[in-house]
Amino acid sequence: ATFADATGMSVTISTGAHRCLITVVASAHNSSTNNMMLDIDLDGARLGAVTYGLIVVKGEITFNRNMSFSYLTDVLSAASHTFKLQLARESSGTFTLFASSAVVPLVLGVQEINSP
Repeated sequence: ATFADATGMSVTISTGAHRCLITVVASAHNSSTNNMMLDIDLDGARLGAVTYGLIVVKGEITFNRNMSFSYLTDVLSAASHTFKLQLARESSGTFTLFASSAVVPLVLGVQEINSP
């Protein structure tokens, strides 16, 4: 699968030398039964597994799927960092990540965790 940026789903923040909590609220639909995957690109490098990213959900033709997740980064350098939501599908079919649905809006949130 080839991961691609989800349009308009990026956050840039300046951090101290701390971890960040990434929260994604998402709903998706697949036109086939192939896997749908989400990942986070942090400063040009994906955080998840090479093949499946941070989350993988089996597609079902007749159902929208919840693809929400949270991820706690390692300690980041004190600098500006860009987080991008990325998506991929396993092979054939159309993967639709909803900007909003009757169930959930599409949200990408990043919060610096300043704890000892």
